[in-house]
Amino acid sequence: MSEIINQPMSDSRYLRYARKYIPCHCTLCRCPANAADYSFSYVCEQRHFIYYDIPKCASSTVRHKLFGDPYLLPHKESLVEPVKPLSEYFKFSIIRNPWSRMVSNWRMFTTQPFRIAQLATMTDLDLSSFPDFCAFAVNNPNHHWQPQVYFLPDPLDYLGRMECMDESLKVIGASIAGLDTQNLVINASRISSDPLHYRTYYDRSTLDLVTSFYRQDIDRFHYVF
Repeated sequence: MSEIINQPMSDSRYLRYARKYIPCHCTLCRCPANAADYSFSYVCEQRHFIYYDIPKCASSTVRHKLFGDPYLLPHKESLVEPVKPLSEYFKFSIIRNPWSRMVSNWRMFTTQPFRIAQLATMTDLDLSSFPDFCAFAVNNPNHHWQPQVYFLPDPLDYLGRMECMDESLKVIGASIAGLDTQNLVINASRISSDPLHYRTYYDRSTLDLVTSFYRQDIDRFHYVF
């Protein structure tokens, strides 16, 4: 029976949700909006948890620690339905300051060759300046910079924050049997470090623009600039 339960289901509830509610207009993205067979919700029956993966929130690091190679598709854990009531799972995610997350997206999509190529499928504009990138991003969906609330289809038991990653990972580690978070703390700290504070990238125009775009995140998670 367990072998059948753990087989990926190509039409799982989480996959349907991701394809409906997390749009992405980048044709090179290997995401649910482009028919990739994975969702952003990872179910682990052995350890009784569900991880809701939000891009640019240490997601690759967390996936690697929990499930192995974060880039090996499909992620079978993201294609299964929970077999027990949701109340029997530890349900968690990690979020990030929205203004910092936009800066992180800009830096990634304008410095990394593969991300530059992805962005080129969406526009031929020069988005090397942060204001130009923000103006483009708020009007052109990509799963990397979509609001974080889109990635949380279920009520959570715990919501970690990149701004206090060590503390968040201690809670997660204590809640998942047999999970060693030691290496994860080191890697996540490296990812979340920013040599220039995110505030230095903003002027009044970009602040208003990004604040409006992430209004749901700001209100729900109580972030302040």
